[in-house]
Amino acid sequence: MDGDVKAGVLDLVAYAVDEGWSLRRVCGVLEVTHPRVIFWLDRINSGAGLEDRIPGPTQAPHALLDWERDEIIAIYDTWHEIDRSYRKLAHRGSRQDRVHASESSFWRVLEMSTSFGPTVPSLIWPHPDVIADAAVTLLSCFTVR
Repeated sequence: MDGDVKAGVLDLVAYAVDEGWSLRRVCGVLEVTHPRVIFWLDRINSGAGLEDRIPGPTQAPHALLDWERDEIIAIYDTWHEIDRSYRKLAHRGSRQDRVHASESSFWRVLEMSTSFGPTVPSLIWPHPDVIADAAVTLLSCFTVR
């Protein structure tokens, strides 16, 4: 609910209470819980406003730090020709006590970096032209003359 709508509900609640209604009765008619109205009033009195805050932290507390990302890329640059697997690289980083990150974290960091990725584009097998030629050959052998 927007802050303007909450303010309108609180104005309506204040008007009804001024006219002699109890706060609980007004909340029951408006189908708003009594504790919620009290919470909104406390937020106004404290100066926090009625707008909803963004939930949660802006960054995950368990996210990789910048030095950890740099270390993952450094491990890749040093060992990728020998290990050839992000899983092996993750274990090597742990064994060498350079960075302790999961295999999937290694994959995500290396995938985002420019130095990681397949060197040869993947080929579609069989190639569509081969399939088309095979279909023509197959159909021509059933042609009646």
